[in-house]
Amino acid sequence: MFYNWAQIASGMAFLASLNFVHRDLATRNCLVGEGFTIKIADFGMSRNLYAGDYYRIQGRAVLPIRWMAWECILMGKFTMASDVWAFGVTLWEILMLCQEQPYSQLTDEAVIENAGEFFRHQGKQVYLSRPPTCPLAVYEMMLRCWAREAKDRPSFQHLHCFLAEDALNMV
Repeated sequence: MFYNWAQIASGMAFLASLNFVHRDLATRNCLVGEGFTIKIADFGMSRNLYAGDYYRIQGRAVLPIRWMAWECILMGKFTMASDVWAFGVTLWEILMLCQEQPYSQLTDEAVIENAGEFFRHQGKQVYLSRPPTCPLAVYEMMLRCWAREAKDRPSFQHLHCFLAEDALNMV
């Protein structure tokens, strides 16, 4: 399973090397092909199947707020670091076997309020819980993906190395 996660990190590292910001990384946008090769795409909004994953902001933009970094939700600022945040959420989805939507206990409005808690930085923000099958070191890496400051989040290159090499020692 670590190999699959590493493939996603590798694909995102490639996109980052091209200065490309995906803006909608989630399991719904990961295509699993022959030999379990994972390709990153953007299928999310193309099917009604995923309509519940997107939130319509005052009749305008439709956004996947449960995967978005706080700065994307509050300031509309999308960067490679915000893609790293979404990568952490994507790993959470995989570890939960895609059986639960991120922050399922929160309404869309509460997810937006939680983004405000990250902004205010007073210790009231809610993180996704550690999935039952998640090794502690992987969850700690996921928490780094959700660091308040974008500069404190790991790069996709670092994430790829961690998942391709270090994670093998956790099996």
